[in-house]
Amino acid sequence: METKILIVEDEADLCLLVQNFLETKEYVVQSAYTFEEVMQKVHTFEPDIVIMDYNLPGGKGTDLVSSIKKYNPRISVIVISGMNEAQEAARQSGAEQFIEKPFPLSKIGKAVEATGASGS
Repeated sequence: METKILIVEDEADLCLLVQNFLETKEYVVQSAYTFEEVMQKVHTFEPDIVIMDYNLPGGKGTDLVSSIKKYNPRISVIVISGMNEAQEAARQSGAEQFIEKPFPLSKIGKAVEATGASGS
């Protein structure tokens, strides 16, 4: 069974970079750029993993993590942020992992693998 990953990042270049990296690992990947788009894709794409920027237009990161977990607690959430102080808030809202920006792409790969996911 293929692992589906939703990348949530309002910086289009970073979003595309992470998406391309994960696609080379043979994951099925989609992107979202706003709070509203994320929740729509969580319902329609039904990702196994959400990798999300903590700071998004349209809502707080903690609210988004909580909304994702409320919809489906089995979705693994990995939060990325340039603000180290966001780490504790992300964990308290239900995120399993936190990656501080800037990060090497290998760190994303390791975080995804730590969820037990595998490419197709």
